[in-house]
Amino acid sequence: MWSLFYEYIANLLYALVVRHLRTWMLAILVALFGVLVIDSALALNLFGTLQEHENALSLNFGFVLDPEHCYVAMCRLLYPFFMGVLLSRLMNGKQSVFSHGFLTCSLMLSAILLAPRMCGWDTFLPEGLFNAASVLVFFPLIVALGARSSLTGKRSSALCKWLGEISFPLYITHYPFLYVFLAWWDRNRDISLSSFIMVQIIVFVITIMVAWLSYKLYDIPVRGWLQKKFSK
Repeated sequence: MWSLFYEYIANLLYALVVRHLRTWMLAILVALFGVLVIDSALALNLFGTLQEHENALSLNFGFVLDPEHCYVAMCRLLYPFFMGVLLSRLMNGKQSVFSHGFLTCSLMLSAILLAPRMCGWDTFLPEGLFNAASVLVFFPLIVALGARSSLTGKRSSALCKWLGEISFPLYITHYPFLYVFLAWWDRNRDISLSSFIMVQIIVFVITIMVAWLSYKLYDIPVRGWLQKKFSK
């Protein structure tokens, strides 16, 4: 709910203001928003909104309506959203030039998401720098490479289509399973590593199945009904 709330804000900003700006103006805004990301990721506290606590360098904020969470949430929102808009403008009409984008982007994304915590949340180097670099450089680079890539082969195209179809249902439905898993793990800390991995695999498969069923049994029928109702 909180992330969708901020996404609505971004869409309103785009519809009312940003889409009317020239590309160079948008680039300046993106650079300024990048400064906000650095301020949050490195806990510089340039504007006095951040508090001292153990998760200071995690960027794990935004889900509480207080000044600190709202500030970090806007930092997390503004740069990625409008960097995406800027990339879209810069690459509009450009031909695909990268033939191995699917595999390359998948490996890059996996490397970032699977990177272990570095020296604790409260260490300036390298945890904060890694988080800042991921948001400012690595994720936009992955998006750009994907946008300039061409899919070859039926299997890759089918896999990408399927991933696209379940991406939003997975985003919406996965969190309850995450909380159930964390609650189970908190009560079973002495479990063997093999059993722990097996439970992780089971939860992963269940979340994918629920997302796919949500797409097939809810998303498609409801979208079809709405389209038929309002297209008249």
